[in-house]
Amino acid sequence: MNSMPNHRAPFTGPVSLTGAVFLAGLGAWALASSAQAAPPEASLPPGATLLHLSATGTVQEAPDLLVAQLAAEATSADPVVAQKQVNRLIAAATAMAAKMEGVVPHLADYSVEHSGEKQQLWTARQMLRLQATDGTALLELVGRLQGSGLVIGDLAWTLSPARMEEAERLAADKALKTLQANAAAAARSLGLKVGTIRDVSLSGGGGEPRPMMRMKAMVMSAPEATQDAQGVSREASAEIELDPMPGSAAPTP
Repeated sequence: MNSMPNHRAPFTGPVSLTGAVFLAGLGAWALASSAQAAPPEASLPPGATLLHLSATGTVQEAPDLLVAQLAAEATSADPVVAQKQVNRLIAAATAMAAKMEGVVPHLADYSVEHSGEKQQLWTARQMLRLQATDGTALLELVGRLQGSGLVIGDLAWTLSPARMEEAERLAADKALKTLQANAAAAARSLGLKVGTIRDVSLSGGGGEPRPMMRMKAMVMSAPEATQDAQGVSREASAEIELDPMPGSAAPTP
């Protein structure tokens, strides 16, 4: 029996557009949402002016923490020998530091690498950081470590975390007071008065950078460090509303 071809009759009923309409509406909503502008800033009162200004406050503080950076270094054709020499130097140095009250040691940056013109040697090196508030005791210790074979990389006074925090607070207070004075002066010049402070931000912090001493320059010199005052700064920025003086007429829009 020959099979008859199976022909499907075309569908002539009503077509549901619910899904298509929903997707189209969703796309239009997403497009409108992405194109929506950010909300405008709060408008100023009639006759007011928005003042943008900044000021810097700086205080000078005497450093209270002496920090010394030293290095133990040894070179040999055998890397193991070089490392053993460095380990002995560091062990002796940390033992000496442990006997000094108030001295805080910290080991860092251990390295072993090729050296020499033909890279036939190995140089081992480790850094030792010492800090103390008693500068006299630490300078004495650094001198002894220098005599035992360690090399001084850096020796300088700095601000302890507690003193730095206090100095930054004082610098911020000074910056804010200068900001207030400048805002009042600007208002007087414009015949206005200081109104609402819309925004204030503080930035900066930290002491002035100090020069780092080169390691080779201090190999044969006696350890010494000058306890000079260091500057700490903070910057204050603000948006301040300047309003009309009482009794003055606001400009006609």
